[in-house]
Amino acid sequence: SMYNDMGMILDSILTETRELCGCDAGTIYLVEEDRLSFAYAQNQTLFPGDASLRFLYLNASLPIDEQSIAGYAAFHRVTVNIPDVYALPPDAPYRFNSSLDQSSGYRTTSVIAVPLVIKDRLMGVLQLINRLNPTGRPMAFDHNSEYRIQRLSRLIVNALERGLMANELILRMLGMAALRDPAETAGHVRR
Repeated sequence: SMYNDMGMILDSILTETRELCGCDAGTIYLVEEDRLSFAYAQNQTLFPGDASLRFLYLNASLPIDEQSIAGYAAFHRVTVNIPDVYALPPDAPYRFNSSLDQSSGYRTTSVIAVPLVIKDRLMGVLQLINRLNPTGRPMAFDHNSEYRIQRLSRLIVNALERGLMANELILRMLGMAALRDPAETAGHVRR
């Protein structure tokens, strides 16, 4: 997939963002076929070191609608900042899916979700979980961290945009190579 080359870049941006904001966990969702797929996920408590949670979620995806926190951020293209997902106001349109917490014993508290948009095109969502205070307890994302995270999300958008441009350029070059030498097999050209 075209995102494979971007993998290392996105994974390292996620690590940097988590470190800069003092967050325990985070996910980058990418839009694939009108859904949000878990592209990169990290959780320092459940998986210390750089072990990525990717494999847990390989086929997991969310609809882009108001039901979930990331879905709402994507659907309305707004930042959603929640101090405690287990204390959502009754009139909140979205619900927190606690199944992962239940299966892993993790406790998600504060969550922020920022849409990733390029020129009016929704590319995905950056979601960060559990900003930690100096004693390691989760606290809310304040205005300063929200601002920081929105700025860092632009790095992800830039990386995605460059990846898309590179991908389109490569496909165009392949098209030209195939036109010039029809004898070359399509597979050989693609490689």
